[in-house]
Amino acid sequence: MAEYIEKSEIYRRYFNNGCGVVRLHVSDIDVIPAADVAPVVHGRWIDNGIPGSMLSGCSECGFTCGAYSFKYCPNCGAKMDKEEV
Repeated sequence: MAEYIEKSEIYRRYFNNGCGVVRLHVSDIDVIPAADVAPVVHGRWIDNGIPGSMLSGCSECGFTCGAYSFKYCPNCGAKMDKEEV
């Protein structure tokens, strides 16, 4: 699985330490293309409380659907892996 880092954190740690050799290698980071990533939002399906209803709501955006078959909310994209509290 790929891991993503903030370029600014690399610059902060290595450019500010005064090491010229590291500085040359860290400058290579500028030519690496940035990945198009988004933070993962975690949620869970919440039962709507209506007896016999097959509908559930997303804990993050409130979207209601026949949800238990979805691993992600079709509305906001939240990953449905949070445990019930």
